[in-house]
Amino acid sequence: MDGSTGDFDFLDVTVNGSRCTLQNDKVFTTSIAGKWNGASWSIDPFNFTCPNNTATPVNGAFSPINDAHFFATAVSNMYNDWFSIDPHTSSLVMLTDWVDPFNGNTTNAFWDGDALHFGNGNSDVYPYTVLDIVSHEIAHAFTEINANLIYDEQSGGMNEAFSDMAGKAAEYYVRGSNTWLLGLDLNKGEHTGRHMNDPTADGVSIDHLDDFVPVTDVHHTSGVYNKAFYNLATTQGWNTRTAFEVMVGANQNYWTASSTFEEGFCGVLSSTEDLGYATNDVISAFAGVGIQDVKLTSPQAGSAFFVDEAGLITLDTTLCSGGSTGVSASVRINGGSSLNLFDNGTHGDVQAGDGIFTQEWTPTSEGDNNVAINATKDGRQYNLQRTFYVGADNVSYSVEPTAYNWVSALDRCVGPNHDDGKVELALGIDFNFFGIEYDTAYVSSNGFLSFSPFSVSAHKNMELPNESNLKTIIATYWDDLNPEAGGQVCSAVIGSAPNRQVVITWQNMASWLDTSPATTVSNAVTAQVILHENSGDIVMQYQDVQSGNTSIDFGRSATVGIENSDGQRVLMHSFNTAVIQNQSALRFSQGLNADSDGDGINDDVDNCPNIVNKGQWDLDSDSIGNECDADIDGDGFSNAYEESLKTLAWKSLSYPGADSDNDGILEENDNCPTIANPFQWDKDQDGRGNECDSDIDGDGYSNNAEIAAKTKVWDATSFPDSGLDNDGDTIINGLDNCINNANKYQSDNDGDGLGDHCDTDRDGDGYSNAEEKAAGVSSWDASVFPGWNVDTDGDTRVDGLDNCPNVSNFGQWDDDKDNIGNDCDDDIDGDGASNDAEIAAGTFVADPTSFPARL
Repeated sequence: MDGSTGDFDFLDVTVNGSRCTLQNDKVFTTSIAGKWNGASWSIDPFNFTCPNNTATPVNGAFSPINDAHFFATAVSNMYNDWFSIDPHTSSLVMLTDWVDPFNGNTTNAFWDGDALHFGNGNSDVYPYTVLDIVSHEIAHAFTEINANLIYDEQSGGMNEAFSDMAGKAAEYYVRGSNTWLLGLDLNKGEHTGRHMNDPTADGVSIDHLDDFVPVTDVHHTSGVYNKAFYNLATTQGWNTRTAFEVMVGANQNYWTASSTFEEGFCGVLSSTEDLGYATNDVISAFAGVGIQDVKLTSPQAGSAFFVDEAGLITLDTTLCSGGSTGVSASVRINGGSSLNLFDNGTHGDVQAGDGIFTQEWTPTSEGDNNVAINATKDGRQYNLQRTFYVGADNVSYSVEPTAYNWVSALDRCVGPNHDDGKVELALGIDFNFFGIEYDTAYVSSNGFLSFSPFSVSAHKNMELPNESNLKTIIATYWDDLNPEAGGQVCSAVIGSAPNRQVVITWQNMASWLDTSPATTVSNAVTAQVILHENSGDIVMQYQDVQSGNTSIDFGRSATVGIENSDGQRVLMHSFNTAVIQNQSALRFSQGLNADSDGDGINDDVDNCPNIVNKGQWDLDSDSIGNECDADIDGDGFSNAYEESLKTLAWKSLSYPGADSDNDGILEENDNCPTIANPFQWDKDQDGRGNECDSDIDGDGYSNNAEIAAKTKVWDATSFPDSGLDNDGDTIINGLDNCINNANKYQSDNDGDGLGDHCDTDRDGDGYSNAEEKAAGVSSWDASVFPGWNVDTDGDTRVDGLDNCPNVSNFGQWDDDKDNIGNDCDDDIDGDGASNDAEIAAGTFVADPTSFPARL
């Protein structure tokens, strides 16, 4: 029948008399314009008077519904012709003219599990019924009935990438060739889609495994597999079809729902072997994006060994096949003699036969070095090379508060001026960082810098050492900051050699939470880092870190610290903890053998290097000793802030907004924060509730003294006879804090009004003297108690302070404030519905306003 466009063949339709319906044995196509009934779409078959449909032009396109039907049929034919399969178990339902019924959006295309929807675009883009997008969405349906890749993290990136590959395969099938730009036919102007040949060209996508960060959108992490696919399809002897064939086989037979990038590669390799194609080409294609079944894990590129310090050359051959059978490897360092790598429990190897091969090496001089690996695995040859640096010394750092002295140096305002931006900055000095000298920094708008290039946006701060490729970093105030409301990054070099200082300032950087979209710079973050040329010291200064939003203020959502080139040396001051004050400063100093506070503990191992803390007490196990810890109990609120609100700085369950004694009174308003006192009775009006007041009536005699003397603890006019001295310690009963036990010096270790000689819990930590003696800990020190040094779940939080003592819960998050950490709480949001019940009902486990319907 008539209907060919000249570019493509006829439409495959159903003919009934003079009426043509856009339906065949593979595809059903219709328009859903205006067919939303408030709950679902009303779907009727689209038909027209044969032979031509010319009645549906939309947004500059002659007939998007024709395009959708034709391209979907072509894609279905591709799967049949190439693989002898249908892309889905049922006919493809194509719905054009889609409009989001809730917000009017028309710029999307998606597979909903039953049908494919295509919007009509807008002033920038044509309708979404172009060939590669139609094939992309159909591929989501294909993946759903095969690997069913979870749409999150690495499996989600693979899911998106496979659909992108399918788009290019469809172009190759229909047109005989393909571009490497996604949605090129969609754009009315300049192309704004993804680039499979260069994913990073869009400024947000990644093209290497090392750049992966779990919080990155799957459309951007897809760049890793997209680039590998491009590498393979453009390899001599390959094309888009053959490259797609191995991916389809992997999706059908080897990938699982939770496959990682590396596991997925193994599936592609197996699929390649099934088809009899060249596996070495696949290995090379994926090596280009950092995915290798034989990989050099030490040294990392740019990482540091140190002179006269033994290090390990390590080769991991375990990916895709465990063990060392069929594997041999050797190494040359700086072109020297070949040395075997071993997997037999010698030469630094930890476990024989596990597929990890090692060789020990001790460098003797400073500078760049080259390591070359030659390996054989399953008959395949691998040649790996890497350059790494040998430093002069093994450097460590200490951190301490220092004098705040803001430097108003804004000589070079270098940008970046957009969200999640970064800029390369020539320092003007050689700066020594963990034993390596750098002259260039890469500064992120998100409050940190790195001495190594990085490609991820890093809008979400991470704990150090971090999980991404962000190494050699100085996190001054790493948070999701946005300069688009007038913020800027400026730098200056002050002083003269060899004592110059590089000052880098993040000026008026508003939190993204407060600027989405960016509108104002009021109450924005202003902080700076100063790099000292001579000493290598790093000074971080904070002019303003308060916005009025308690979820982000004072470092509540920021990382402050430093990390070296391989993530093995880290000094983190704070992570998501509100301990950074306005007009404060921190100094990170180098040094191994100094003992700045003279307490007999070297600075490099001293948890308070500048304040005497001989016992190295560390209540919250954060490696910052009690004597210098701005947040002793690790509850996220500074000691000063807790003291100002009268919460307990040494008890993690007592913090602003908490109610540790469950009496219905918030900690900061409770006159007895650790003992239930719901009516807040305070007989003597001294600000201390009756339930925890050692002298309820304020007559100068403790309750215990009055009870012993049989006077009234509630009556200030009733107190012990001043002449009695029951215990003969020369202290009359009325003034004696131990009436019946001699306590001449009236010692009272915990200040509870009860003398040490008659106090069954003399340090006031909630454990009796007898219990502490039995446990072998001091009964005089409230910071040590039974279980104070026991950490059952290994999350660095001792059991006595852990809201999940048997389940690792590093952040101690407790959404519903019930003192049961999220990781062991059956009802995280405290809405009365268990997590399992909410998951089954499709409601949110972390939102108390979202819960299953209640009868």
